[in-house]
Amino acid sequence: MSDPIKYMLGNLLTSATITATNEDADYPTENLVDAELARPFLFTTGAANQIVIDLGSNQSINTLLIGAHNLVNPTSLSIKAGTSPSPSTVVATP
Repeated sequence: MSDPIKYMLGNLLTSATITATNEDADYPTENLVDAELARPFLFTTGAANQIVIDLGSNQSINTLLIGAHNLVNPTSLSIKAGTSPSPSTVVATP
């Protein structure tokens, strides 16, 4: 049987600047860096929301985890990357 525990090393969020729209003060963006899923980040509304993660320089990313969230159906999720103020879409869901 394979090991069900996965380890994440090199968390780029620890040195990133993170901002969000409609941030719930009880569940702030600092919780995005916390590996403890019992301390999630939450939005105050299901309306159009945005999380901006500025890594400060070009970085290679091989894994992105979105867990313990309050996204509702239908949700449109776009992941963008780049150095301009309006980066291109890398991944998008319907």
